[in-house]
Amino acid sequence: MINQLKFLTTISHDITYRTGQYIAEARAVDYEKCMDEVYELYRKAGLIIVEIHCDNEFHKAMDIFATKKDPPIKMNYASAQEHVPRAERNNRTIEERVRANYYQLPFTHLPRILVKYMVSESTKKLNYFPARHGVSKYFSPRMILHKENLDYERHCKYVLGEYVQAHEDDNPNNNNAPRSLDCLYLRATSNHQGGHDLLHLQTNRVISKNKVSPVSITPSIIKQVHALVKSDKMPEGLKIQTRTNVIFFDASWTAGVEYDNEQFEEIEDDPDYDSKKERNESEDTSIESNEYDEMDQNELADVLNDQYVLEQETEDEVEAPYEE
Repeated sequence: MINQLKFLTTISHDITYRTGQYIAEARAVDYEKCMDEVYELYRKAGLIIVEIHCDNEFHKAMDIFATKKDPPIKMNYASAQEHVPRAERNNRTIEERVRANYYQLPFTHLPRILVKYMVSESTKKLNYFPARHGVSKYFSPRMILHKENLDYERHCKYVLGEYVQAHEDDNPNNNNAPRSLDCLYLRATSNHQGGHDLLHLQTNRVISKNKVSPVSITPSIIKQVHALVKSDKMPEGLKIQTRTNVIFFDASWTAGVEYDNEQFEEIEDDPDYDSKKERNESEDTSIESNEYDEMDQNELADVLNDQYVLEQETEDEVEAPYEE
């Protein structure tokens, strides 16, 4: 769960092909719908799913899904208080890619649509290169299933979350309508003609355009993106949680670094705690301390002049006896 949004991830045992799908609600019908999409993906590639390993919590949804398929799929559920190691490692790998993508963006808060596409695209890009422990050292999981080559102009030219101008072709074009739209880049379309899926900032919807132009981002665009976050009622920053709402922090993945989760919960549960207020108070304190350290140039000249006069008087007193 990323920023309170739930996702279903899968990974094949030998090909190491990964998928990440957004789930609106954790219901058996939604899980079955996502698994149907994954099943059709392998079926089109000429592969047959024989066995599925998953946690015991998916028992209700996966039993119905497995019996409907021909031939029926064998299910292997993990024991109580246990998980599938390969699936857990896959989740950690996807979370790592999502964090890396988040820290490359100029936004501190992410809209709902951008989070959905960030997870799905981070998962897809893991299939672009041959897997270390996969069936082939030369062909990537994407090549094995989709049998399509990568195109730099379509798949690698633009980065997710990049600010672009989408070209709008109006007919007739002799009007005062804007010729381009403010958008954030999401992904390349899957058709052969080429195209781009974009997040339109004015409407907060996904649109598809043929041509886009990258533009340097401005502070006003960043404020507009943060305004979308408030309208979507999304949390600030990037929070990755487990099914039991346990937050994964960066420090928890670093060897030798410990994190006190109880202390964090106390701060979060305290209604009088305001992190922004505390941050502003600390900034005011640092500014006040800097005021005592700074000295005006005129004051510095007066101090140096007084010191020079004092030295001159001391020299005159020392030289006076020799003049007599």
